[in-house]
Amino acid sequence: MQLTKENGFVQEIPIVKIGADEEITNEVATQAKKRSIRFYSALQANDGHWPAENTGPLFFLPPLLREELYLQPYHEINWKKARHMCAKVLCMLACWVEDPNGEAFKYHLARIPNIIWVAEDGMKIQGSGSQQWDTGFSVQAMLASNLMDEIGPTLRKAHDYIKKSQVSDCTAEGLKVTLLLSLMPPEIVGKALEPHRLYDAVNIILYLQSEKGGLSAWEPARAASWLELLNPTDFFEDTFIEHEYVECTGSAIQDLVLFKKLYPGHREKDINKFTEKALPFVQQTQMPDGSWYGNWGVCFTYGAWFALGGLAAAGKTYNNCPAVRRGCQFLLSKQQESGCWGESYLSCSNKEYVPLEGGQSNLVQTAWAMMALLHAGQDFYFLVQSWKEDRKRTGSTNKGEKIDETMGTIKIKSGHNCQDLNTLCRKDCSGGGKGFIIVANAICHYGI
Repeated sequence: MQLTKENGFVQEIPIVKIGADEEITNEVATQAKKRSIRFYSALQANDGHWPAENTGPLFFLPPLLREELYLQPYHEINWKKARHMCAKVLCMLACWVEDPNGEAFKYHLARIPNIIWVAEDGMKIQGSGSQQWDTGFSVQAMLASNLMDEIGPTLRKAHDYIKKSQVSDCTAEGLKVTLLLSLMPPEIVGKALEPHRLYDAVNIILYLQSEKGGLSAWEPARAASWLELLNPTDFFEDTFIEHEYVECTGSAIQDLVLFKKLYPGHREKDINKFTEKALPFVQQTQMPDGSWYGNWGVCFTYGAWFALGGLAAAGKTYNNCPAVRRGCQFLLSKQQESGCWGESYLSCSNKEYVPLEGGQSNLVQTAWAMMALLHAGQDFYFLVQSWKEDRKRTGSTNKGEKIDETMGTIKIKSGHNCQDLNTLCRKDCSGGGKGFIIVANAICHYGI
């Protein structure tokens, strides 16, 4: 709310509503994309990032700091009278007390917009920052819209922010974005990141890989798992030592594959070895039901998005990889009647998939699932199968036709192209086109 007001945002593009039996045309999809891009650009801060709400510390800090926060034993507090007895340790206030005109206090003042803002439901305080992470995904979403006339200034600001915010635990997504933006005209998105800084990012990613092939967040995972028994907290699980994560690993695979294509001369052998170790890690961490446990989001839907994206980047698709097929089948088994997905936070603690109560759905999780399926080529696989079935059903199969089923392309000797087959499967196939039905149901439900 605060940012849209500050940026003078007025939505002038009308909302798009799609009926259950209506076709999703390119015109309709483009209008919906323009509407969302316009709104999302208005949420960008003036330094180029997108603020996000991470309020976890508001819940776990009070019990952790009971002795430090209150002036009397916690169990003896009269809560009706205790509103003004909380002695919070504020770094900015401490700097002001020490020197109201000092440099430290001025630095704090400059960062206030990053941590405090007004939203629809009140004032927000950012507990732990994820600005680089959020900006990286925001840029990728905008690039996927393919609406360069609409997003040029927004990308330029975001690009500048990302170049100034190179940090270790967000390196993979930051590297991906800078590589993608380096392929675009600098007069639109700004000057590309210098190669030596890209090399630094690649070196960090390679360094973080463990012996098992997975990636951790801050340093290589090498401590014995039994050390977790020494964890002194009751509510932080698996935080005493570093662990590998499928999200970090899948993201890194995607980045290094792209980097190798653009910069084949830098540590190519090491990148190949990295991928050779990372792929088995992703496949071996897959659960028997085809899912992946996600540690940085809720939960199995999130893990599948990164796992399938990493496998696809290395050439593993629905058509050629059993792990990818199992992953897609898991996601499809959790799709609701509405066509959407909705996973409860309880999946994280229960370590098994728990749907939202009452058949509710979640827009973000639906997007994750759809992107995972598209990464895997699941929709393309069913497109080819539908085309084959239709040709057999109509008796129009030509023995001279040859099909190249490489993901993303269909080459047919008779002259059909991918767009023709797309239309054929959506309009004419009586029993196929399942991949399109999956995507179309989810889009229709949210009425883009």
